[in-house]
Amino acid sequence: MLLVWRFQVHEQGCGVPYSLSMVVPMDEYDYFLPLTQLVTQHMINIAAHARLHITKHGLEGGRSVRKKLIGLCEVLVALRSASLDQYPLTPAGQPPDDRCLAELLLTSHLQTAGTTLIIGDSPNTANKIFWQFELHIDRYVLNITQMQVNTGVMDGIVRGMNGSVNLSAEDLLLSPRPVTVVDLSAGTVRQTSQPHLHSQTYANALHQHMLADWNNIADVPTHSQSFM
Repeated sequence: MLLVWRFQVHEQGCGVPYSLSMVVPMDEYDYFLPLTQLVTQHMINIAAHARLHITKHGLEGGRSVRKKLIGLCEVLVALRSASLDQYPLTPAGQPPDDRCLAELLLTSHLQTAGTTLIIGDSPNTANKIFWQFELHIDRYVLNITQMQVNTGVMDGIVRGMNGSVNLSAEDLLLSPRPVTVVDLSAGTVRQTSQPHLHSQTYANALHQHMLADWNNIADVPTHSQSFM
């Protein structure tokens, strides 16, 4: 499947056509179809970026789109390997207002032993969550609370403050206990699956870590002794 995005650059009083294209193998079609809108939006932004730089710098400006294209590839790879959609999350409800959201969040936060992943569009939204915790949770519980804040989510991929892909979702699968995931943009509170559903993955990771540590231990010479 071939996808093409065309745009024009005004050169010497007339519009010169340019295009960006993407080839999608047919065996990837079912996977790509839900991402069409996401990819189209990225390609439109990349085309606008390319048109601006080509207008200013000529064909040499076209090279500036390389980082943009690499960034899109990283997003697609991350969606395949580390999307939150790849992990079993159980819905805790669709809260109609902030009060219900706070009640669900606080309950789920305590159910998951004080471990919460916060996803929001701005620091202000995350600050609201901290305020709710400060208001309703005892201080001795706050001391053992773990909260990881990310500033946006796009199609299941947690995004960092600088727009880079943050593969935080991978850590959820390795967690030996459930984790609360609150998406402030969607107004949802979810929990990762119970530990037994991914305990084998965690055990395998721990086993590999122990093997690596064992192989790094230097041999210590010992003297043999006989009691006969």
